[in-house]
Amino acid sequence: MTVEQVADSAVYRPPAVLRPFVERYVGYRNTGYEAGVHLGMPGRHLTVVISFDAPLTLAMQPDGGSATDHLSMISGLHDRAVEIRHNGNQHGIQLDVTPAGARALFGAPAQALVSTAVDIADTWSGRTAAELYERTAVATSWTDRFAVLDELLVRALSAHVPYPSSARIA
Repeated sequence: MTVEQVADSAVYRPPAVLRPFVERYVGYRNTGYEAGVHLGMPGRHLTVVISFDAPLTLAMQPDGGSATDHLSMISGLHDRAVEIRHNGNQHGIQLDVTPAGARALFGAPAQALVSTAVDIADTWSGRTAAELYERTAVATSWTDRFAVLDELLVRALSAHVPYPSSARIA
């Protein structure tokens, strides 16, 4: 029996108030593919992932630690690829967060998240993290999911003192 492959994605640029902190959201749904490993390459953003259907399994933490599972997580800047195991199906949203966004949205300087990945619940209150996952998971379209992200991130922004984008972490 052949399983139909599905590849669906959507890219969204957040509203102006969030742009200094989040460059974009990428929604993705890939099903029916061969199981394997996806490489999360180093880049200029911290990565937030909200994984639907199944937890995201990091086979190698950016800091070289053991495998961990996450429904929603933030990964800091890193200098080597992160291995993400999958069973042939991947469904979720990735946010490209700027270093200034780490403090403004999650209350931690980007330096505190270097070469690590943590659950969103470790940076936001458990209720807010649960709301993020629950509301995006039940939304029926990428547009609706992105609207939920806009709302929750603007709320998070108002809860933290913004970190000036011109400042440098020593």
